[in-house]
Amino acid sequence: MVLRLHPVSRAIGRRQMSNTPNVPDHYGATDLRRQVRQALEQSGLRPGSSGWKNIASLDQFHARGLAATEDLAAGMGLIAGETVIDIGCGLGGPSRYLAATFGCHVAGIDLSQPFVDVARMLAELVGLEDAVDYRQGSALDLPFGDATFDHAWTQHVAMNIADRGRLYSEIRRVMKPNGRFAIYDAVAGKGEAPIYPVPWARSAETSFLLRRKTWRRSWFNPGLPRFPGTM
Repeated sequence: MVLRLHPVSRAIGRRQMSNTPNVPDHYGATDLRRQVRQALEQSGLRPGSSGWKNIASLDQFHARGLAATEDLAAGMGLIAGETVIDIGCGLGGPSRYLAATFGCHVAGIDLSQPFVDVARMLAELVGLEDAVDYRQGSALDLPFGDATFDHAWTQHVAMNIADRGRLYSEIRRVMKPNGRFAIYDAVAGKGEAPIYPVPWARSAETSFLLRRKTWRRSWFNPGLPRFPGTM
């Protein structure tokens, strides 16, 4: 497992996947596809003339952007042809990075249909539509069979999910034995609680930050091995 955690204290106001009914509303802008298309046109980006790097400032929708994705991927030891599931894929930036850089096939799932629509559009823009696949769905009920993927990946998603046990159970279920799980997540710091709204939630109702030690206890158990790079 490859793990990157960063503490959040007194954060002031990304993508959520939770069993809370109002979660999709936080990110589900109905005009998102049109807005992104207009921004691309204004930037002069056209299909056939744009690569994934050209849109990295737009589609790496998480803290630290592309640098965070590169750091997390560096510890996975990916091999061309392997399959990866990106849970909470957002606009699809990390999945396209993995596909283009390592030659993996990546399946992205997100609770927000507008995000999925834009992710598909951007994949076509940069010519990666055959290497990535996006669909709408819940991280707590992944629409894939057991042991489907070589590895699993998620960035800034778990902090919006209350039922961590079910989340990690689903990840273990769809991942093949000895697969690697890469996660980049926010955890509660030692200071005061965040002041809402914050980038990932409008209120504490959909924010489920854990302390670092609590996070580790919620994940590490006999059912999943540790991998190089674990904190």
